[in-house]
Amino acid sequence: MNFSSFSPTQSLRRFIVALLLIAAACCLQAQTISGYVFDECTGSGLEGAIIRISFNFNGSPPGGWSIPTYPDGSWNFSFFSSDPDGPYYISVSGGAASPTFYTYFRNQGNQSNFNFNLLPKNWSFTINGEAVSWQNNPQSPHILCQNQDNCLQLTGLNGEAFVPQAQHCFQIRLYDVPDPHSGNPGQLLASSQCQNFARPQPNEPCGDQAFDINALLQGLPTIPPLIRLELWHFCCNQQCSPAETGLLNKEVVFVEVKNIGPAQACFMFEDPDGINLIMPGEDCENAVAYCQVDVEVDGTCSSGVIDQYWISVTEYDYNTCDFIRILADGVSNPTSINSLNDLDGINLNNYVRDHWVVDSNPIWPYFYLTNFPNNYEVTLFVKNECGVYSKSGWFDNSIQCLNQNQNGEKTQIYSQPMSKKIKQKESSLKIDVSPNPISDISFIRFQLPSDSKVLVKINNILGENLKSIALGVFSKGINELPIDLSELPSGRYMLIFSTDTELKTQMIVKY
Repeated sequence: MNFSSFSPTQSLRRFIVALLLIAAACCLQAQTISGYVFDECTGSGLEGAIIRISFNFNGSPPGGWSIPTYPDGSWNFSFFSSDPDGPYYISVSGGAASPTFYTYFRNQGNQSNFNFNLLPKNWSFTINGEAVSWQNNPQSPHILCQNQDNCLQLTGLNGEAFVPQAQHCFQIRLYDVPDPHSGNPGQLLASSQCQNFARPQPNEPCGDQAFDINALLQGLPTIPPLIRLELWHFCCNQQCSPAETGLLNKEVVFVEVKNIGPAQACFMFEDPDGINLIMPGEDCENAVAYCQVDVEVDGTCSSGVIDQYWISVTEYDYNTCDFIRILADGVSNPTSINSLNDLDGINLNNYVRDHWVVDSNPIWPYFYLTNFPNNYEVTLFVKNECGVYSKSGWFDNSIQCLNQNQNGEKTQIYSQPMSKKIKQKESSLKIDVSPNPISDISFIRFQLPSDSKVLVKINNILGENLKSIALGVFSKGINELPIDLSELPSGRYMLIFSTDTELKTQMIVKY
């Protein structure tokens, strides 16, 4: 450095300017207030809590300032000389807090120890894996179904995994609602045990970090039409009854419990004259031999409220039972119905024609002209507010229908004699996809006869590969893995599961 470039005069000027800046800063920052924010349950400092300094009790910027706390929970704020004298209201947000606020006047000078205890709200929740709508209210309640598990699962604020703390406790309470317009709580119907979720909950149907709502509902003599569900968060040493109501985080959800029962829709096949009923085959190798069939709902095993139905029809090779193609699929255009009677006598040939998904110019009637013999899997799907259910049955068209000749007489026409079906070799690889139908996430449960590499592919009904998952090596025995179809539209897909030595296919449906 060239020290000769600095003259004594320049140094003096710079010194004077520095003194003036320091003096100005001292005048502008004449008074400072500070304090800490502590976790009410643990006593540790809280980072990121928001201190609000405002000109009125309910004020916020631009009528005041917001200051986040430092990692140790501390905060400080300096007033300018031009700021009003006060009063200023100092409060904290980010959870249920105590005390509520402090009042400060600038003529009081510097002050510290503006301390707060805070019960931080670092959690959210889902019910049955679904976020509760922000529009939830007594007129638009969240629907629960008695025929399924009902679980309230704690999560982080942004849906991430919930991290439990031993000193923080949670509880759910169920109230009836005397006035649906106000939604105010009436009689306490049931309450859960206080839980901190710091330890696993063995044998609980909803798993860790979750409440089993059904366990509370089952203890009620009657279930009211509308329930107010409150999720309480407090310190464990308060034992579910906080002495200071300000130290309580609470979420309120209105729920309606549907008792519509599981929807079921069994069916038999019916000949075109509506005379003979045929029990469907249980699998491809035992498909019943018939010609054109209709779908006739079997009232002895059908029950529950059904809002919609759709059918899929899949074609398989007559001799080998190998998958050929999907002929029809109504999942994208379900039919609304009012009762089970609406499912009687569905003309399958017409349904396939109306929901055809393969050739642009199919030959009709499909099953008893040139398209025989083959095996067909018919799956009837029914849907209500509590889920989707399905039932499958099999037939083959190796026998042709009665055709009317030119003289008006009916003649039984059979196809040419066919070779006996080749029974497939029993496979040692077993897979099961559940749930199926699915919304987004399903699980593949599979049993391997030996250690093996596993590859899963998802194809569309045209055989085009949409997704491939190389999963690596799995051990001999029973394994389970999730499969995510959230990026795919509703429809039917072929899941292809392959190992080092075997391959299995299974139809899956996304609704």
